[in-house]
Amino acid sequence: MSRTPAYDEAYPRELWSHERAHLKARVPGRDLPDDRPSREVVGVALSGGGIRSATFCLGVFQALARLGQLARIDYISTVSGGGYFGSFLGRLYQRKEIADAEQVRALLDPAGTASQRPAGIPDVVAWLRENGRYLSPNGAGDLLIGAAIALRNWVTIHVVVLSFALLMLITGQLVRLTLELRYPALGLDQSQATAWLWWSPWIVVPGLTFVCWAVPLAWAFWMTGLWRRHRPVIEWPVWGVVLTAVIALALRKGWRPLGWVEWWPQVGNVVLVAIVLTWVAWGIALWKATDKETVFPSVESRKVFEIDRQRNLLSTYLKAALVVTGAMLAFALVDSIGQTLYLVRMRSIDRSFNALYSALAALAGAAAFAQRITTALAGRANGGRLRLPVAALVTAAALAVTALLLISLSVLAHALSWQFQEPSGGPTIKWITPSPARGTFNVQIPETAGGTVTATTVAAPEIARLADRSCDTGGTGPCVRGAGTLQIVGLFWAILLAFALLFGRCWPFINQSSLHSMYSARLTRAYLGASNPRRTAVDRERITDVVPGDNTDPIDYWPPAPAPGAADPKARPLHLINVTINETVDGRSNVQQQDRKGTGLAVGPCSFSVGVRHHAVFESHRAFRSAGAPAPAPREVTVFPGRPAGAEGAGYRVFAAGTGPGWPGGESLSIGKWTGISGAAFSTGLGSRTSLGLSLLCGLANVRLGYWWNSGVSPSWRSGGRRPWPLEKIFAVQSYLFSEFLSRFSGTSRRHWYLSDGGHFENMGAYELIRRRLARIMLIDAEADPHYTFDGLANLIRKARLDFGARIEFLTEKGIEECVPQAHRHLFGTLEQLRRGKWSQEPVKERLIDRLRLTVDEPVDEARHSLAHAALARVTFVDEPAWEGWLLYIKPTLVGDEPADIVQYHRAHLPFPQETTADQFFDEAQWESYRMLGYHIGLDVFGTGVPAATGPTSVPPSPAARIFG
Repeated sequence: MSRTPAYDEAYPRELWSHERAHLKARVPGRDLPDDRPSREVVGVALSGGGIRSATFCLGVFQALARLGQLARIDYISTVSGGGYFGSFLGRLYQRKEIADAEQVRALLDPAGTASQRPAGIPDVVAWLRENGRYLSPNGAGDLLIGAAIALRNWVTIHVVVLSFALLMLITGQLVRLTLELRYPALGLDQSQATAWLWWSPWIVVPGLTFVCWAVPLAWAFWMTGLWRRHRPVIEWPVWGVVLTAVIALALRKGWRPLGWVEWWPQVGNVVLVAIVLTWVAWGIALWKATDKETVFPSVESRKVFEIDRQRNLLSTYLKAALVVTGAMLAFALVDSIGQTLYLVRMRSIDRSFNALYSALAALAGAAAFAQRITTALAGRANGGRLRLPVAALVTAAALAVTALLLISLSVLAHALSWQFQEPSGGPTIKWITPSPARGTFNVQIPETAGGTVTATTVAAPEIARLADRSCDTGGTGPCVRGAGTLQIVGLFWAILLAFALLFGRCWPFINQSSLHSMYSARLTRAYLGASNPRRTAVDRERITDVVPGDNTDPIDYWPPAPAPGAADPKARPLHLINVTINETVDGRSNVQQQDRKGTGLAVGPCSFSVGVRHHAVFESHRAFRSAGAPAPAPREVTVFPGRPAGAEGAGYRVFAAGTGPGWPGGESLSIGKWTGISGAAFSTGLGSRTSLGLSLLCGLANVRLGYWWNSGVSPSWRSGGRRPWPLEKIFAVQSYLFSEFLSRFSGTSRRHWYLSDGGHFENMGAYELIRRRLARIMLIDAEADPHYTFDGLANLIRKARLDFGARIEFLTEKGIEECVPQAHRHLFGTLEQLRRGKWSQEPVKERLIDRLRLTVDEPVDEARHSLAHAALARVTFVDEPAWEGWLLYIKPTLVGDEPADIVQYHRAHLPFPQETTADQFFDEAQWESYRMLGYHIGLDVFGTGVPAATGPTSVPPSPAARIFG
């Protein structure tokens, strides 16, 4: 069957050629066509779900090992928790102590004996069982280490972020103080009599920005199209501008429409400035909208395009103006509230105010850690978004915490500016009673009144003015800032700037300060290290120690394919690791849809694949330069889509590298790192579930498991990509951190991509197998799905249809009756029959034939059972109607025939086998229950109908034969 253009785009022929070499070495003599995988190629997808998924998948693979079917698996595509087991299995195959596939089977087979296991390899299943609490394998001691690491990183990240925020606030103080001293006529330090808030002079800036930037842009929008001849002259928008200019000139000349208003001339000046800026904005937009290169069929067609383009530019500029105005307004409000609180604090010793201030500080600290609850909501494995009320509450809490932190920093900035003394010029705040000791001062000022000297009581600001007391000279009373204060503030500013510059250029800090390193390290030791011979020694190292042989490099993990005709005795399957590239803002990448807020990145032995059509293909990871090695030849890495011959470009290319076809390769990460990224479920970037509130709260508490990966591609190499601003380069670390906190991820358009859990894009792991159009796919869905809504499966079906034109259709009861022999009917059912609850029979009429149908009551009853363990689906493609594949879907369910220990555990823990993914600390009973359930289901589903290790069976073939037969 020939390949279609859509198939070529999603799965390039060259990528299949490289993977084909590995598959032919797995099974020598197997006939594999040159254009696509044959129908005998089998792929297994392992879903996310943390340690629950890893343990359940282990049980299923033990059943396959027991039945002699392990060597039949060609591809393993993993996500998150499924990747824990996938990387464990891949590392096991890679060990030099493993001679062939039979030894791997013996290690996983529960009935295997010690004599069948290779020398030096530990009992890997026992190791995994012992390390079910992989985040704290040694109990309280490890928890304390983890807490110490988290506290250290939390403090450090706040030093970087808050010092940069304080730098911005001190910059405002420095500019304000400079203007006060240089231009005293501006009156920036004038006192106010009585007010609710001591308004910052910066409050006028957002007003000026709005009037002089936003209003002209909005006005210019309505002035476009002035040259259209078919419009009557009286309808031209310019007449509105003329009339407004006449009114503004009249106001400047003394016209008073409301006589008691004295500032009408200033209004006239502002209006005239706005009119001038409106014409400037209109002219700039018209100039940028002019297109002299494109050939239009007529002059009118050109005008239509230029008018539309001009309006689009003006709308885009207006958005930027409103964003800047909003940011300046927020800055002014924070500065106003900060200086008001500082003034009140210095003038009042009222205990009620101190209690209020302490309560606000406690609230800020408590709210920063309350995000852990919201992160658990965001990290639900079923992939659903937060409901609107919860999302609104989370966002409100995040903004409140952020506002409290910024206001506290603003108070500190004012304290530094006023040298921790009482400021002069402040108003009397209405909502606080000043202390007599600080609010007023009794001084004797001689006054002549008929020759009599009298005493007058004056307020503190007046005393400061009369006495001309400066902050620089010390003493008591209100502080008047002078040149010495400017020098001190400048010194603080210079110190903060130096720290910001140092932090901004220290790129390793951004990833080392997160929890990713600790998380991936413990995953590496627990799963990749399970087969490490160093851990079998008498004086074996502790799980918390770094031991040679645990982790590995992609070059060793995915070795090159053997020479043509050679065999791989280990018959290792091709492991595909799936992660998510977060993208919440338009980076002009055109790789993802906005609702997804991210796209998938699959890393395999021969490729990096992004989205549907972007690939970097190579024979092996040795194509990329390692430390100290020369750069590879560009031809070793082929980029898709390529650059057509004679063309200037092929549109946006994720892996573009200058004008050549090659890709220099991205940052080299170990398999432990890739596994940790694939399981980074809790972070500031959550794919489609990303929101401002969750990102803020996770960032403030430094619950960050994602990773900023250097892709090796500069934005300047791409056409249409956004170029970073100069400040983004100077303060790179702060820029990327604020991107995390504000949930603004640019996807692949910047050099560094924010990678997180593969389940944030597709949590089943079958996306890459659908891409390859494998005819036999087994999907193990062990994500948390307590209500059996099948959200992750529905997401896979939707994305497969939209991205690859694939139709995944599960069999109905009638289809199951036709395809499944009666001997296996109790194991297979519809998706509805995989749910658990109270089942009953109801009559249904179908084509004039009365029959009974089993239905389950709502809501789900955790104490009851399901009717089946697995379901079957047909897979077809729109562009290949004659092609048909099969997908076997396995889900952790209880049907009532499980071993007694599983039944007892279920009675004691009703959510089993759908306990929350937030629980990553499995004890022995919990771990063994999930493993044994997977083993039990695997034996039931695959135990008949496929050739076992001991020979064929006489029982009729089961639907599992569609996968392994």
